Amino acid sequence: MYTFSNLKLKISFALLVILTVLAFTTNLNAAKFKINAVAGDSMTISYGDVNIVSALQCYFADENWKTIYTVPVDNAGTFKNDVFTIETSRNIRGIGSYDFKVENSGKQCTITFLYDLPANSKSIYNVFDIFLNKEFFNYSANKIPNINHYKKAKDFEFSTIAGKFRFKVLSSGPFQFRNTEARRCWGNALRFRSLFNCASRIAGKPLKRCLRIQLTHIAANENPVAIKKYLTQKRKSVKIERIDNGVIIPQPVTIQKMKGNFILDRNTVIFIPPNKNISDFPGLKILQEELKEYFGISIPLVTSIANISPDNKVIFAGVAKNIYATTIGKKLINYKNSINKIKSKPEGYLLLISSRMLVSIGGGIRGRFYGIQSLLQLLKRSVKGNVSVKCQKIVDYPVMKMRGIMLSPGYCSLANFKKVLKRVVVRHKFNTLVIGAGSIGHIRWKSHPNFGVPGLSWSTEQLREAVKYAKELYLDVIPEIEALGHQERLRSVYPHLSEKGTKGNAICLSNNEAWRVLKDIYLEAIEIYRPKFIHIGGHEANPIAYCIKCKNKSAAKLFSAHMIRVHKFLKERNIKTMMFSDMLLDFKKWNGKAPATSNVGNGVFDAVTHPAIKDLPRDIIIAVWDYEDKTHFKALKYFKDKGFSTIAYTWYGDKNNYYFAQEAIKQKSLGLVGTTWSFFSAGNANVGGNVNMMSLLSAEYSWSPDKPALEKIPYSPRRRLQRLLNKPRPSLKAKQLIAVDLKSICDLDYSKIIKENISEREKNILNALQNVPSGKVQMGNIPFNIPVEKCVAVGGVNLKRLKIPVSISIPIKRKASSVAFLHGATFLGFGKTVGSYTIVYEDGTGAKQLKLREMNNISPFIMPVSLSLSYSDKWYASSFLANSEQVWQGITANGTVLDLQLFEWTNPYPQKVIKEIKLTCEQNNSNGIIFLLGMTIISK
Repeated sequence: MYTFSNLKLKISFALLVILTVLAFTTNLNAAKFKINAVAGDSMTISYGDVNIVSALQCYFADENWKTIYTVPVDNAGTFKNDVFTIETSRNIRGIGSYDFKVENSGKQCTITFLYDLPANSKSIYNVFDIFLNKEFFNYSANKIPNINHYKKAKDFEFSTIAGKFRFKVLSSGPFQFRNTEARRCWGNALRFRSLFNCASRIAGKPLKRCLRIQLTHIAANENPVAIKKYLTQKRKSVKIERIDNGVIIPQPVTIQKMKGNFILDRNTVIFIPPNKNISDFPGLKILQEELKEYFGISIPLVTSIANISPDNKVIFAGVAKNIYATTIGKKLINYKNSINKIKSKPEGYLLLISSRMLVSIGGGIRGRFYGIQSLLQLLKRSVKGNVSVKCQKIVDYPVMKMRGIMLSPGYCSLANFKKVLKRVVVRHKFNTLVIGAGSIGHIRWKSHPNFGVPGLSWSTEQLREAVKYAKELYLDVIPEIEALGHQERLRSVYPHLSEKGTKGNAICLSNNEAWRVLKDIYLEAIEIYRPKFIHIGGHEANPIAYCIKCKNKSAAKLFSAHMIRVHKFLKERNIKTMMFSDMLLDFKKWNGKAPATSNVGNGVFDAVTHPAIKDLPRDIIIAVWDYEDKTHFKALKYFKDKGFSTIAYTWYGDKNNYYFAQEAIKQKSLGLVGTTWSFFSAGNANVGGNVNMMSLLSAEYSWSPDKPALEKIPYSPRRRLQRLLNKPRPSLKAKQLIAVDLKSICDLDYSKIIKENISEREKNILNALQNVPSGKVQMGNIPFNIPVEKCVAVGGVNLKRLKIPVSISIPIKRKASSVAFLHGATFLGFGKTVGSYTIVYEDGTGAKQLKLREMNNISPFIMPVSLSLSYSDKWYASSFLANSEQVWQGITANGTVLDLQLFEWTNPYPQKVIKEIKLTCEQNNSNGIIFLLGMTIISK
């Protein structure tokens, strides 16, 4: 029964709800387009509070797609006749002139990009790109076209909860609607869909173009309640990265969980048969090394059953065919059925883990080795400090015979190369290593030492050692030595061997001296590798048939004759030939279906080489490369139908590896090779590698192409790579972790400072910081105590008005083996020093300064989205750094990625008491801020 007061209360509440909706509806009706410049070269467009365009950029790039100039944008403009206009016009030396204009009336926003490039301009590719906001359109649009790559159109219209948004092309040149989800080197905000126009200027010819596109809002089916829900939900939405412990890559055929744990302690021993040593068991040797380096545990070897006591827990590895001949093997008779499943599979294994015994049994020695690699992925340290693995039985074997990865030597230390082989390649059961020589500048060949790049290239002795080590890890090693294209080093050392008067990367096919030089290198490589296969490249070569000696000859005949000559040379030495696919595909027929560099007609790949396919010997193996994230790969079938054996060559895309692997099985390809172009890069010799350029999914899906389902991958491939390549964190060996309470030190209160006169970017960062979890939380397996809506912050001299100090001291008064910092920054330094931690000891001696360098141990809290960044800086924007680990990630309402890095510093004086730690902002970052959200003291 309702009382008058209850009825009054309900009516009041109903009125409040109605008034709230009406108020929001009124705000929506009054909404206008808003434009905002970001980082000086990118612009966002919002409608009211809803971000529609996450980035708008115009830029010029050279023939190698290197950005040479980005059109700058800012928020300064003029207001006339109810239209706000931003306009910049410039004449850039070496490029040409342009005019960029944005006209915003509130309900309509028109963007014009006009450029006039002379014949001698450095710019070849000229780009106008508009990126849709992934978060908003995925959440609210009725339908977003699910295209693989490009779709041309003049007009684009999207129905959303905020009404219809129409992009109308007013200029003659059509825009393309493209899918950018696979562009891993771009920030999250750019990986969705974009409206894109790229005009290619033919070298030596001028180019003039006027591009104009108009964005209009059409009020239709607007849903104020849904908009409010979206904005509220997305502003609080965060994503915590998963921890990978317990996940085996590739996923085994069967896993049977059992109760209990095998705990590695002082009673654990490794048994190897009498008259053998640890080098006969590379898997067990790696296990010993990893336990010592990463967990601080030394496991002794035992070679006699008599020396194993009842208290001992035993680790053992054997081969199925003679497993029952050993005393330990006889104890496994109850697992006969499981052993029989892998007996005929040389790379299959049974990994049996009980509380007292850990056994890897292989169908062959490779299988025995792979069982230990799975074990290494299962090891973890508990909060009590124990290193253990859960009891279970795993039966596993691969589908594909060849499971390869391509790595290029040079540009990295030999020690680092070996580390990648041990911790990445064989850990994930690749059985083939393609050592790519690229432009033959990675090795200082004895016959032609000048091919090497001073200070970066390997000697042949280093190459020999790398090949020997790879074979010890049961890897089949294939050299890739270019026979035609990507010969930049050869052309620079011997200019007369290129087609005279041309730019490009190919040798002159009419010059017999070029073949003699190549033959020298092949002979050296054969002596070092003793290979069954040699990959001779043959991809992206240009120019062909341009010089005086070649121009009257058929490019296809020149190409086929050269490849047949190399093939004959190798076959005489019982070596099979592999070559790439693209120059055997006609661009006019294959554009959009597969990479094709024959008959392109773009001033670079003009040669018609694809008819050469009919002349090539059918025992050449075609390496079909295609790096697109798509679902159909038709070139494998094409080459199979032509009588060739094939290998699928993937790169880092998730869909690329998943679907290409399935097609490889369907077409009975020999296997799959994951490429890693630029994994090792110049100037990065001692860093593990660029994790964005390699995907562990090539290991996953070459082992078992159909599982796990792509949407059910239970780990982050790049995060797993980063953890394997970074130096072991001291906290892995820690016994005590104490989270420092920073609450009393905090000098930055988000809710108070956001009301101050600060920039739009700073407001965005402070709003975003409120999304970070607070209180006692674990990040990267380390506990932190994160204050609520506050943090420790230091800033540049220009921020004193906000009462943010340049330096601040945090009292510690404890001993520590290491210190973990949870931090981020506002500025973009790209490798520059942005600040420092200074460790001050109680005894007043040996103060240590830890420099904070972006792209090394700290990153911007809000990640950059700019396409004008250099290639390496774009990858840096994905936040996988060399000496820190991304442990938290959030996403704002406009799709911007938030990033927190964990940087763990090893204390060289663990016996000393740390008095305090000073955090200081570098003075040259006058407007920058460093945020410290958590700190933990770690002791062994």
